[in-house]
Amino acid sequence: MPTLYEFPISHFCEKARWALDYKGIEYQKKTLIPGLHIQTARRLCGGSSVPILVQGDTRIQGSGEILTFLDETFPERPLTPADPELKREALEWEAFADEEIGVHVRRICYQVLLEHPNVVIPFFAHNGPWYGKPLLRLTYRQLVAKMRSFMNISAETAAASQDRLNRALGRIDEQRNGRDYLVGDGFTRA
Repeated sequence: MPTLYEFPISHFCEKARWALDYKGIEYQKKTLIPGLHIQTARRLCGGSSVPILVQGDTRIQGSGEILTFLDETFPERPLTPADPELKREALEWEAFADEEIGVHVRRICYQVLLEHPNVVIPFFAHNGPWYGKPLLRLTYRQLVAKMRSFMNISAETAAASQDRLNRALGRIDEQRNGRDYLVGDGFTRA
């Protein structure tokens, strides 16, 4: 059974979760504590980000890479269109959403949420190890400082991200043009 190393609050991890669920693949979740996750992520894949999917000896890091692996390994209910042009479009829209929506939504949300440890700590510790909440309470200020630095989170960057997000959502609305899907006539990774 595959194991998904993840944060419950991450929309990039959610993308991997919905792909697994959409394909009907049973999996187990391994919730990591932000900050402490880096050691596990580097041990598994060499990088510092989640999600990470482990299937036997195979380790895949990143939501897009996980979707590709799932389509190759479990071809039923594909998320990637077979038609080359639709595949290209779907991959382009996925990359666009990751870069122009995902990163900016994260920055906007964290700009507000990080000021509220009583809200954030339970999110970060949800379904994690027993020591998650007490550890996060002790290290919260340092974690916030590192997150703000690493993800470039400030009032100014959040405002700029809001502008980019508004433009990105406008572009998606324009592309959809009343259709149900961004690419093709069915549900895809786009």
